[in-house]
Amino acid sequence: MLLNLTGTSANVRLLLKDGSGQPLEIDLNGEPVVGQTDVIIPAGSVRVFQTDGLGDLVDGWVTVCSDQALAGVILFGGSAGVAGVGASASIPRGFIAPVESDSSAALDTGIAVVNLDSDEAVTLTLRLCAADGTLLATAELELDPMGHDAQFLSQLQWQVVKGQELDLSKFNGLIKVQSTTTIAGTVIQTRTGTFATQPVVPAL
Repeated sequence: MLLNLTGTSANVRLLLKDGSGQPLEIDLNGEPVVGQTDVIIPAGSVRVFQTDGLGDLVDGWVTVCSDQALAGVILFGGSAGVAGVGASASIPRGFIAPVESDSSAALDTGIAVVNLDSDEAVTLTLRLCAADGTLLATAELELDPMGHDAQFLSQLQWQVVKGQELDLSKFNGLIKVQSTTTIAGTVIQTRTGTFATQPVVPAL
């Protein structure tokens, strides 16, 4: 959903990429789109662009470029529920976010990241910490140029720090994502029938 905040029509380009940074093929408002589409949003009006939700499950991301000021939100959902997800800011060195998981309550946290560098692949370093900041485990995530990945805590290949224990069946703590390129990130908590976005704070 995109809202034109100005008194002038906005010329808008939607750029859609898949997980490897290549043009994403998608059905948008009943029309096939490959990688990008250009639209006009009249002054002060809102436009909704909707996928059909059909076909194989794919991951990807969208960039919205406009010659006028816009506000926007993605309604992300499915059988597990729906959540409004705002724009992800570009972050030069990484970010910190709260994470939680509880298998008995069907609670989990998903981390989505995108490499905004169009030339350089990047290996992200992920650090999982207890609520008091103690480092428990580390993992790595590789992203192609303009690439994207989204995984739950339990899907990442964690290496537990010597002397520490990690129990993701019931966990409450922090994730710290470090990058050598500019990235963007979104963190979503899932419960039965519910999605909720978590705060993402740029690393100092």
